[in-house]
Amino acid sequence: MRYTKKLRLLLLVIAVLPPLIIISIFKFSTEHKIELEQIKNKETSLYKAEAFILSKQGRVKYNVQQLLKDSLFLKHISVQKKPIAIPKEFLQKYDFSFLYIIDNSGKTVFSSNKLNRLKKSSFDILKLLDNNFLEKETDLQGDHAALTFTSEVDSSYYVYAGRYIDQSMVYLIENISDASVSIQFENYTDRQKQKGIYKTESGLQAMLLYAPDEGITITLDFSPDNREQLFTTLFQIISIVTVCMMVLSILLGFYFTGKTKKEIDNLRAAFADVAEGNFNTTVMAYEESEFSELADSFSEMVRKLKDTQSKLSTVEKIAAWETVGRKLAHEIKNPLSPIAIAADDLRSSYYDKLPNFESIRDETTTTIKKEVKRMTLLLDEFVSFARMEQSELQKVEFSQFVSEIQKLYSKEIEAKRLHIESNISNILVELDKDTITQLFINLIKNGFESYEKAIVDITITRTDENIKISIADNGPGFSQAKLENSFKPFETTKENGTGLGLIICHRIVLDHNGTMKLQNRKDKGGEVVITLPIV
Repeated sequence: MRYTKKLRLLLLVIAVLPPLIIISIFKFSTEHKIELEQIKNKETSLYKAEAFILSKQGRVKYNVQQLLKDSLFLKHISVQKKPIAIPKEFLQKYDFSFLYIIDNSGKTVFSSNKLNRLKKSSFDILKLLDNNFLEKETDLQGDHAALTFTSEVDSSYYVYAGRYIDQSMVYLIENISDASVSIQFENYTDRQKQKGIYKTESGLQAMLLYAPDEGITITLDFSPDNREQLFTTLFQIISIVTVCMMVLSILLGFYFTGKTKKEIDNLRAAFADVAEGNFNTTVMAYEESEFSELADSFSEMVRKLKDTQSKLSTVEKIAAWETVGRKLAHEIKNPLSPIAIAADDLRSSYYDKLPNFESIRDETTTTIKKEVKRMTLLLDEFVSFARMEQSELQKVEFSQFVSEIQKLYSKEIEAKRLHIESNISNILVELDKDTITQLFINLIKNGFESYEKAIVDITITRTDENIKISIADNGPGFSQAKLENSFKPFETTKENGTGLGLIICHRIVLDHNGTMKLQNRKDKGGEVVITLPIV
């Protein structure tokens, strides 16, 4: 993974992970605190509602007790001889919703209910004696939940009275508890039988009153707290802002890393150009920043490298020419010695009037001609090397060039002294056809001269982005000294060699941005391996 990708991934993690962790911690911790506080507040509301119910139950009990002390009421029920309705003024005076006078047999003597019947036996009435209960009562409007109290009038009669939990009372409970009141007449689940505050699908709920025998349950349904709604809204706003900030951070991070990558790619391309030897490379930053300073420093460094290379090149050229001059002087001295000796022999034989003067003359002149010829060949090779111009490269279809070489050596190919094998086609290479042809001629000639019955094999293949040319022979191969000093001038094993042929070939390959290597084959013979770049 590249540095810029790692940097972008790191920015992504930094932009996303911390806000998510903070939001999650904030949400869960705050929600828990709000929930605990809500439950606490709802418990207080439940306590107030329960206290209100207890006060109402106490009020019913108190009113029943006051009713039994009311002389008018006692006189009314004492003079009646048959079951009659109780006047409404007693109900209104003592805030009753219903009132029954029952004898020991369970028969209703007086009733405020027009239905004039009581759905309770005397046994049930006795169970209710002197106690407050939640009971279900029925009148013309239907079923009602009622707070009731039963008390003994005398040894023969009982009073059973109560107050409906009507809409007015429900309204008061709702105001006190800040919850909605639900009265249900049905069977109940275990959840509805729970005490205190509990959760339901619709929110928090509490059981206010429960009468399992009567099938009545009264619950408080608490509406969501405004603070909870405020928290939810605030959390949504914070989440949206955080997400926007995260997206903005990611976009800014990608933007700046993109700019950084662009600057780095610019510098990397410049480094690649310099590595290939192009010291005219300059770098221009896209904007004023640390990269512009780096680009200026890089350009200054390249300029100094160019100056240093120029100086080194001059020094190397001087040193090279000094070496070549010494080598050339040495090589020229070699034929001068036999020429001088031959001239001395010729002169002394002439003055001494030796009888075999003519044979001595022929022998010495032959020696002088031979050495002069060798010296001339050496000087011609040196002049050719010194005057060698830079190759002029043109795009050439390489298989056509190989065909021209095959035509040039058609006789040698027919005589099976030369084999050329090529499996490339439609490949363009930048060549100077004249110098590359000279390269092939020199190397093929060297191969033929390596051995009296030498056979030269040329194999041309493609490897990645290069053409590989192998020119091998079945001669004795290269000496270890030659392999170690492959392109050292005036180093030769040939009797009449100058030691400049391979130097010229190497120069041609370098002009074509290629490589040249000497090596020995595993079986027998030497091999020259050349690579040339494909366009």
